[in-house]
Amino acid sequence: MISEVQIGENYILGPGGCDSGFQGKVGAGTPDDVLASLVLSLSPQAMMARSDEMNNSPNEVKGVNCMKDSSLPVSAGFMMSMEMPGTMMQDELLAGGKIYLVYPVIEQSEQLPQLRAASADLETISHKFQGYCCGLLHGRMKSDEKDEALRRFRSGETHILLSTQVIEIGVDVPDASMMVVMNAERFGIAQLHQLRGRVGRGVRKSRCIYLASTASSLKRLKVLEKSSDGFYLANVDLLLRGPGDLLGKKQSGHIPEFPIARLEIDGNILQEAHLAALVISVPPNNKRYLPMNLSSLYN
Repeated sequence: MISEVQIGENYILGPGGCDSGFQGKVGAGTPDDVLASLVLSLSPQAMMARSDEMNNSPNEVKGVNCMKDSSLPVSAGFMMSMEMPGTMMQDELLAGGKIYLVYPVIEQSEQLPQLRAASADLETISHKFQGYCCGLLHGRMKSDEKDEALRRFRSGETHILLSTQVIEIGVDVPDASMMVVMNAERFGIAQLHQLRGRVGRGVRKSRCIYLASTASSLKRLKVLEKSSDGFYLANVDLLLRGPGDLLGKKQSGHIPEFPIARLEIDGNILQEAHLAALVISVPPNNKRYLPMNLSSLYN
């Protein structure tokens, strides 16, 4: 999985700057296997490193995994329903667990009435699970309000946290043991995988339930049962949804500027050509600045 990627000056430029054969001057990092990041990695000026493929050579790209890996596997379940799995949630709460409820939107919309909304469900969930405290977390809240909501959930004052996807990155509550994702078809595969990583971070057996409102989405969602490799899932997501705009706001869809090839399908050809060009263009005396798998081609 791609985490933070730190590229040292010697790796990009070498001691002689651009004269060493490398022209890149920009290091791009991502905490997630987002679609645009995968496509940016196909640029002729870019080389991508995965944190699970790093070695300790001082001349290699260093990857730092910023996300704590789940200590236990997280079981995934899929339901063609928008009814809350109340019995499972009740059992989890009785056993001392904490629950995330993840919503695609904050408030209900007349344009999208089929979507469950976090704010609208707060009163309903609080009434259904009397005796347990429910909290709310979303992107429109002030920073101190979000911090307080997470503090209460982490300390056990809140047992059920209704949230949007703001919990996707950087939230660590080890005893959170169950997640229910509403309208899961509205999220990307890579995003659902990242959300799933919020549970199973402690010693408790954990589960993640995806509730879908359309039957057609189940086949796409079930890929999450087959793999927990974020890089693989992001590539599947890329094939299904496309990368969107690399320099715009659109987060999915295929790039129209390429009428013949598609980067997400034919990108391996571009990468192979780029690697071959590196071997040809970098002088042999600077081969130590090449990635290990390329420097061996000089031997």
